[in-house]
Amino acid sequence: MSRRALRRIYVIATVSVIAASSPMWGPHLFRLLPGTSVRHVGVVGARFVGPAHAMSLASIPDEASVWDDFRPVEERLRAHPLIEEARVRRTGMHSLEIAVTEVEPVALIATPLLMVADAEGRVLPLDPISTRLDLPILSGNVPIDESEEWITDPDRVRVLAALGRLARENPEFLRQVSEVRYLAPDAMEMMLVDARHAERILLPLSNPVASLTQIETALDAFTGPRPLRSADGRFSHQVVLAVESDG
Repeated sequence: MSRRALRRIYVIATVSVIAASSPMWGPHLFRLLPGTSVRHVGVVGARFVGPAHAMSLASIPDEASVWDDFRPVEERLRAHPLIEEARVRRTGMHSLEIAVTEVEPVALIATPLLMVADAEGRVLPLDPISTRLDLPILSGNVPIDESEEWITDPDRVRVLAALGRLARENPEFLRQVSEVRYLAPDAMEMMLVDARHAERILLPLSNPVASLTQIETALDAFTGPRPLRSADGRFSHQVVLAVESDG
């Protein structure tokens, strides 16, 4: 073995021992090690932003080491309106992974242009046509601010927040919803694509998930001869089912 190779092994071993013994100095010393340059970066979770755009936002320098501090990179990624969270982690001596958690769209809105909104009432920079989003439409003309970034109607925002809770807990149900309408003072009416069980579902905005569970239990137990027109879960511990009239 050459003297140069022996010197390199000695440097790596010395830096590794010192770094391992000190959590504070460790990452800084590991950056001094040869052979830790970033050669490959993988991106996961970037559905709407896209891996190429995420890489552009990250702007990882060519001379970066896998032991660098990537908090500035994460901050740049989080600044994008479609990225809720971003983490950069080492996956090898020359590899990094960028894990992105994107903002979830929950409804389509008319402003009067067709746009996309999330559970916080934010208008997302997404084309609902090209992205082929399968989302319910929030009925009516929805007002937004001058920046076209936020919905200004607090009642519509409460509806979106309720849709967000349903999207997390019962995404299969939400995919069956075609349209959502606000009902004063604390409820929403949901029109279903598949009306075999009910045409409309009415839920309180304050507790939509628990109320939907009660409604699903009632629908499973229903054995009436006529189809259901609506299932109303706005009442505490009670579900009101309305059937189609004879006429």
